Amino acid sequence: MLAVPECSRPPVLRLYATSLLGALFLVACSCLIIAAEAPALKESTPAVKSALTDVINEQTAAFRANDYAKAYTFAAKGLHGTFTVDKFEQMVKAGYPIIPASKDTEFGAALDDGESGVVFVRFTDPAGKRQLFRYTLEHEPDGWKITGVIETEDTPSGDPTSA
Repeated sequence: MLAVPECSRPPVLRLYATSLLGALFLVACSCLIIAAEAPALKESTPAVKSALTDVINEQTAAFRANDYAKAYTFAAKGLHGTFTVDKFEQMVKAGYPIIPASKDTEFGAALDDGESGVVFVRFTDPAGKRQLFRYTLEHEPDGWKITGVIETEDTPSGDPTSA
């Protein structure tokens, strides 16, 4: 008769490993379900793109005028819980100096699902340096608000010159 070797791990570790694998499996399944249910962003209609870019233009104009209190009003409510106006100003000046110093703004692709939006924006500073950013926005009861800005080198088409 063939003997099945006993697992060398103590029963508590076997139970822990089995529980951990089960939990990881449930998390992975949950992520797949959420991703499947999340609506995909699509190219924005001209009206929505205009609404999205208007918010970014107004915030940029406030930055250029050194009016950070006004610029803060274009940030999403979630950011208001994270930053005071003073901290917001410090964050923008330290992390995104080209935006308030910019002399030119070019808008590229705009995508949305009706509740969330993404816009690619290229800023040019007075010396001619250009940087591309990915703005994320969400639709709140009082209109579109900016949730984040990330420097990027790519647009949805993969062609940074399309932004």
